[in-house]
Amino acid sequence: MDPITIAMALSQFAPSLIKWITGSDKAGEAAQKAIDIAKTVTGTNTSDEAIAAMKADPNLILKYRQAVLDQEVEFQKLAVENAADVNKTMQAEAASEHW
Repeated sequence: MDPITIAMALSQFAPSLIKWITGSDKAGEAAQKAIDIAKTVTGTNTSDEAIAAMKADPNLILKYRQAVLDQEVEFQKLAVENAADVNKTMQAEAASEHW
């Protein structure tokens, strides 16, 4: 399964992930970060194991939500990088002779 699909599954435990893994060129990076956080919090080796562990233990869901909130700055950085990339592309298009 691709990282974005897995991160969407993880968003059932931390809904705030949705804004970081949709509509962005950096969505893949954000999704991988969400997966890594889940594996770390649950002490598992795979995303499937992490999801299963959280479904089985509500305390892990709380820990995961907190860990996602703790990484909010990193998710924001990815969003800012994406906006900067879009801005550069728009400036290059505006400067081109194709207009």
